[in-house]
Amino acid sequence: ASQPTGRSLRVAGPGPGRTWRAGQVRAVEWLSAVPPGEPVGSVTVELSHSGLGGPWELLAAGLPDSGRAQVVVPLGVTSQHAWVRVRVQAAGHTGIDVGGPLVIVD
Repeated sequence: ASQPTGRSLRVAGPGPGRTWRAGQVRAVEWLSAVPPGEPVGSVTVELSHSGLGGPWELLAAGLPDSGRAQVVVPLGVTSQHAWVRVRVQAAGHTGIDVGGPLVIVD
């Protein structure tokens, strides 16, 4: 297997068309590549229920870059155009990717 030469990030889930229910615990999954010798990053997961332009609501921060996190869908939120954003920060670099669009129901 080859080793990465640069950092990369891709949200693997949730995928387009998923439906989340407010108050549920849901999985967010991502794939990140870290070149040998560089530190593993810290992950932030956010939600926009207004589309890609935000605003973004913090769901979790300071997570290890493990490729998966469990988050709680905020109560009182409904949307036909929600997105999840994952940010990985390490060694002065920030990788950002989004997953969705999602539907959020009460």
